[in-house]
Amino acid sequence: MEIFKVSVIIPVYNAASFVTQAVESALAQPETAEVILIEIFLFNENVNPFCVKFGFLK
Repeated sequence: MEIFKVSVIIPVYNAASFVTQAVESALAQPETAEVILIEIFLFNENVNPFCVKFGFLK
C-alpha cells in the first residue's frame, strides 16, 4: 500500500472565529497532516487567542 503525505491549506479572510475550528478539524482527520499552512488575507481581527492556543505565542 502506498503512503501519501498530507498537507492542509486553510485560506482565511476576516474569519478569526473559524480558524481554531478549521485547525482542530484538520488535526482530527484519520490521516495525519505533515503540514498545516494557514494563509491570512487582509486580516484585521485579533488572532492572539488562536496563536496562544496552538503555541505560536506565549
